[in-house]
Amino acid sequence: MIEALGAVKASRGGDLVELAFHGILEAVKNVRVGSTCYFFTDAPAKDVHLYPVVSSLVIEKKVKVRADYMTKLLLNHQDT
Repeated sequence: MIEALGAVKASRGGDLVELAFHGILEAVKNVRVGSTCYFFTDAPAKDVHLYPVVSSLVIEKKVKVRADYMTKLLLNHQDT
């Protein structure tokens, strides 16, 4: 897994909103009960309407979601 994470590349993307909750929902659906999911983003979510569904599943599966909103990266992107 560490090797796979090391191969992840990020680029400028150009979008300012993302399907954040959709991604979290898919991750939570596919992990074991009691797992921890890590979520990194540089943009706000455009699918906030999924929050109640995600929240319910997180509680049901006792999953911890650790989110990191990388504001510094977003600000650096806007400066260029």
